[in-house]
Amino acid sequence: MSDFKRRSIPPGWGAFGLITITCLLGTVAGIFNRTSWIGELSIHFRVQYVLWLTIAAIVCVWRHRRAAAALCAASSLINVLFLIPFFYAPHFAQPPASAVTLKVVSLNVHLANTHFDRVANFLNATGADIIVLEEVDARWLDELRPRLKAYKEEISEARYDCFGMALFCRIPLIDRQIIELVDPGIPTVQARLMLDGRPLTLYGMHPPPPMSPAHARARNRQLQALARRLILSGGPAVVVGDLNMTSWSPFFSDFLKDTNLLDTRIGRGVQGSWPSPLPIFLNIPIDHALVSKDFVVRRRLLGPHVGSDHRPVILEISWAGTERPKLKP
Repeated sequence: MSDFKRRSIPPGWGAFGLITITCLLGTVAGIFNRTSWIGELSIHFRVQYVLWLTIAAIVCVWRHRRAAAALCAASSLINVLFLIPFFYAPHFAQPPASAVTLKVVSLNVHLANTHFDRVANFLNATGADIIVLEEVDARWLDELRPRLKAYKEEISEARYDCFGMALFCRIPLIDRQIIELVDPGIPTVQARLMLDGRPLTLYGMHPPPPMSPAHARARNRQLQALARRLILSGGPAVVVGDLNMTSWSPFFSDFLKDTNLLDTRIGRGVQGSWPSPLPIFLNIPIDHALVSKDFVVRRRLLGPHVGSDHRPVILEISWAGTERPKLKP
């Protein structure tokens, strides 16, 4: 009996070992992130892997399990390498002192969220020029329109599912469209406006979550279609929204490479945005703000929890230079 007690697992160690093994397997599965749906899902939790595996390595050292400690430490380091660009602060370019700033807020309001006043009060308090909202239904539009009185311009398509989109803007729009990038499609908002005398195009999108291989492929097709559109247009662009992938996804990297857009999160921290009720260090960064190299990012941060399962993304940008396109006579 005493021998059994010596060999038995102390309370809690079974769960500790199971979580550790899950993090180790997730790190290994990430090697197959382009060829395997599960592999891509696994890489979205790199921050969580680092936190847990670092603790596990320390515990294993304390328990004199050197091989296990080395394995946990090495796996943690692998994930750290992917996080370094988000914390390394490069020398950010500074816009001209006279440059006009455009402030954009993007938020997945969450279809089941009923904190309309909380959301509207936050949006009004930001003083944003443009607001892009995902998961908007008719109820959300009815509740927000009278509360966002300063925003005279609107592009919206309310839906009963999770793919309704809305854009509210203080600035006059040159052009506004709801576009379907794939057929049958999910709405994407497209707004064209002038900033300090120069045109830009802003896209707000919310592709399907990768809950199955088919959904993951549908998400990737939507991003590929937007990439083709951006390549053809060739002008300054901003893309915001819940893209249902983190910056570590190979398909996200493909999108940046194809469009030559910049991830505004680089150098400013991971800024995990979902699921927001959890402590922020447990959130993953699936809400994005991407800009073309025509812009300088003045500020990029997350807003507070406003009743949704996503935190808002707040972006402030200016033109990178003062050059203006020459007008033909």
